[in-house]
Amino acid sequence: MPRAVIDTNVVLAACYGRRAWQSPLLTAWLAGRFDWVTSEILLAEFLEVSARPEQRARIRAGVASSLEQLLRLRADFVIPLAESECPPCRDPDDVMVLATAVAGEADYLVTTDGDFLNDPALLVSMTERGLRIVRPFDFFASLKSW
Repeated sequence: MPRAVIDTNVVLAACYGRRAWQSPLLTAWLAGRFDWVTSEILLAEFLEVSARPEQRARIRAGVASSLEQLLRLRADFVIPLAESECPPCRDPDDVMVLATAVAGEADYLVTTDGDFLNDPALLVSMTERGLRIVRPFDFFASLKSW
């Protein structure tokens, strides 16, 4: 089964609207189609960002805390690598995402962040480590082959 780190921007999008629990991301994970790899620092970022007023307007009450509980029960929590052990990336705030993906031996980092997706050197470096950085649509398409 593939292992995936889901960037906060994708997790937030999955939580939007009235049918958050029917999002493709959450549906695939709850159906056991992939192992969600995360870390305390990524979960803390999700909780902090989801509590912002502009996000609270888009996420129904209780969804973020319910997802936190589910992640704590079912996700694979890892300790991220030290920053010095990770390849450089454009945005220093993104190092924690890479550090979690590499430490967790993830097959995928699922994101919509251009700092990941538009950095050819980073894409090559991560592919050489066995980690594909992909958009959600491409991730869901790849699940069909697992």
